[in-house]
Formats: sequence, C-alpha cells, structure tokens
Amino acid sequence: MSKRDFSRQPWSAYAVQLPTLSPPALLGDLLIVYFCYEATKELGLESDCRTWTLGSLVFWMFTTKFLKLLGHFIRYPSDILLLPVSILFGYAHGVIKVYALFTLNVTAWGSREGADTDDVYRMIRLSQAENER
Repeated sequence: MSKRDFSRQPWSAYAVQLPTLSPPALLGDLLIVYFCYEATKELGLESDCRTWTLGSLVFWMFTTKFLKLLGHFIRYPSDILLLPVSILFGYAHGVIKVYALFTLNVTAWGSREGADTDDVYRMIRLSQAENER
C-alpha cells in the first residue's frame, strides 16, 4: 500500500486495506480484556476495583463499536435494534479471517471436473522463464 493509494482512493484505503491488517475483533477484544485482567491482578487491586476497571473497559469497547455506526443510526434510528447483530457480525468476521489465514495455501476450483488433480504442482513457484512457456 503506497501513499498514492491513500491520496487517490482514501475510502478504499480506509475501509478495505487497513482492516485487513487489523486483528480480528474477537481475538483482539479477548486479548485486551485478558491483559487488563492480568495487569490489575499484578497491581494487587481489590476485586471491586478490578471489576470496575474491567467493566469500564468492556463498556468502552462497546461504546466505540456504537460510535462507529452513529452516523447511520442518526439517519435510520430504527436500525439501532441491529447494533447487537453488527457486533456479532464483527466477531464472526474475525473467526472467518483467522480461518482464511490458516487456509491460504488451499486452492480448489470446485466447478471444473479434474481441475484439482495437479493442485500440488500448481502451488510450486515457477521461475520467470517457466511462466513464459
């Protein structure tokens, strides 16, 4: 991603390319809560203070998920009922991203008979001379 991408196509850079590099929501949120819990445990905070801190963190996480969609909710107030669906979709999308990461090397046509018989050969990186043949 170059500087030119940001200047010529700012929405694509923001909405498509940058989220690809971000951690999945479910994994990221769980790690933040876990690290906060461990940090408050190491500080020796009382359980009430730790509960308040973790509750504040979870409230902040859900508030930011709401603020991201605030413009849409102002235009379409009845869609506020879909906020939990939006949050759950973000978590499901994170699971899909992790699955996709671990299956990058799996290729299949699925619609052509016999197309996958040379699957192992197709994944071998060829030299430029071999590609030109």
